[in-house]
Amino acid sequence: MPGTDATTITDLLDDLATDGGAPVPFTYNGRQYAARTRYTGEEVLELSARLLFVAPEHPISPEEYREMDPADRKAADELHRAEINRAYNEWMVAQLAFMLAEGDPALLWDEIGERPANVSNRLVRGIMRRTGLFNAQGEFLAS
Repeated sequence: MPGTDATTITDLLDDLATDGGAPVPFTYNGRQYAARTRYTGEEVLELSARLLFVAPEHPISPEEYREMDPADRKAADELHRAEINRAYNEWMVAQLAFMLAEGDPALLWDEIGERPANVSNRLVRGIMRRTGLFNAQGEFLAS
């Protein structure tokens, strides 16, 4: 680039990178875990793209659904709820795997996910806060 001889050029994604030092250890149900605190800008960007869970669409079109027998609708809805739960659990394990430097994310989610939603949400926010990427309210990249 012309005129950049004395200028250091940096990648804008470096502004997203974090270096919070060594992983932050914590325990849950007597098991040892550690939250990552170092992320490249690319990793932070990747996480930002998958922060929100998107539930699978209902496999039956609205037109077909309206024509179904009520018992068949109920069965279809139960199957859809089960698929949403499976997808959500898979998504949460992936989120935890991204945030943990040590420990089994699937085991951790199995235990945390059994708790009432307000409790499990707060526990996950605690892990998120330890990464340095989220504040105490769970807001991403909040200062």
